[in-house]
Amino acid sequence: MARRHLPLGVAKDIVERLFDKEEVTVNVPKVEDPAVFEQELRERGIQAIRRETELGSVEALALHSQR
Repeated sequence: MARRHLPLGVAKDIVERLFDKEEVTVNVPKVEDPAVFEQELRERGIQAIRRETELGSVEALALHSQR
């Protein structure tokens, strides 16, 4: 997530919350190909649900750990 322009501390907090089986909603600033990003998350056991934001320029993902 940090490579998608989320601050490292925010990305770390998200990952820690996922390990604790919490549902997390994240605004990801830079997603070139949403399908690729969602696949990368699935490969790590995370379900991503894409939601358009009001501006439509940022992807909001509700992340759920599948493990």
